[in-house]
Amino acid sequence: MKYFRTSLILLVAAGSSGCLTEKLAGFQEIAEANPVGLENAVSTDEGAAFVKSLGLYINRLEERIERGD
Repeated sequence: MKYFRTSLILLVAAGSSGCLTEKLAGFQEIAEANPVGLENAVSTDEGAAFVKSLGLYINRLEERIERGD
């Protein structure tokens, strides 16, 4: 179950990023660098919702940076 949640969150985060040649992948890099921490963070429904929201927010900010806003 935990692996599924982690994979789902990573897929949502990766899928929400823009289609540009050069992309920032801060959330994905942090998640990959801290797999145990991410697994612990998503061990509850509330934690999973928080991580998902945070990942989407980070991706929106990265999209703005990539566009030069």
